[in-house]
Amino acid sequence: MDLDAPAGSELAMELVTTPTAGRWALARKVVEAFLLAADGSPNADVTSPTVRGYLVVTRRDTGQTLLRTPAWTDGTLADQVRYQLDVLTVREFLQRWKIDPNGAPA
Repeated sequence: MDLDAPAGSELAMELVTTPTAGRWALARKVVEAFLLAADGSPNADVTSPTVRGYLVVTRRDTGQTLLRTPAWTDGTLADQVRYQLDVLTVREFLQRWKIDPNGAPA
């Protein structure tokens, strides 16, 4: 892996939703809808539950996972990481996230 190359050319990022998280989000939506119907409370957002998953960064050359962190799928963390992959070198990205270039925890 070339540590001075643009991070996006050497590293890939994806959001992975866990099956359990999807089921819990559905259950949450049903419960919130029930509560909203029961008391008319306007503060429950039942139209767009946020599903929890993981943000995963891997090496493009080997597929090795370098970072796996919990992330809400609203895209906030994903947008930040995409931006960093676009503007930082591999070395800078790994330093910001405290990742050992060989894949070992830093």
